[in-house]
Amino acid sequence: MDLRFELLTEQTLDYLWRNFRDIDRRECEAVGITEDNYRYYYLEMAPEPWIVALVDGVPVCMMGCWPIKHCVWFCLLGTEQMDRYWVRLTRNARSFIKNRLDDYLGCRGMVVILEEATQARRWLEYLGFEQTGQPFWSGVGVKHLLYEFRR
Repeated sequence: MDLRFELLTEQTLDYLWRNFRDIDRRECEAVGITEDNYRYYYLEMAPEPWIVALVDGVPVCMMGCWPIKHCVWFCLLGTEQMDRYWVRLTRNARSFIKNRLDDYLGCRGMVVILEEATQARRWLEYLGFEQTGQPFWSGVGVKHLLYEFRR
């Protein structure tokens, strides 16, 4: 198995978009990212390039962030195949988070997830995030949880 990381391209984004896990697809829809505009959000609007993890050349997930004011908002979206590579993805995600927060000194590391994303909750806690505040409803009628990175 060859796991490597590259910058997200239109080709890898298109593959991932077609193969996202259901929970990741719903995360996108909850914030208004759809079939019609996903390329704009991840390739054009993102303030810095997203990273894609490939296993034997096949994309399994992508991670990126949006620095907004005093926060860096992190995101990881993937396919069902990414579950097989949690250990290596976790190591890389930790480095990615710490490096981005070093780049944006004084900013808080934040993540918003769907309340029903139990696997993501456990993983975020393992990475060093803690739930902060109460669950809240988004504009599209789904409950979200807010997590903050604890250094």
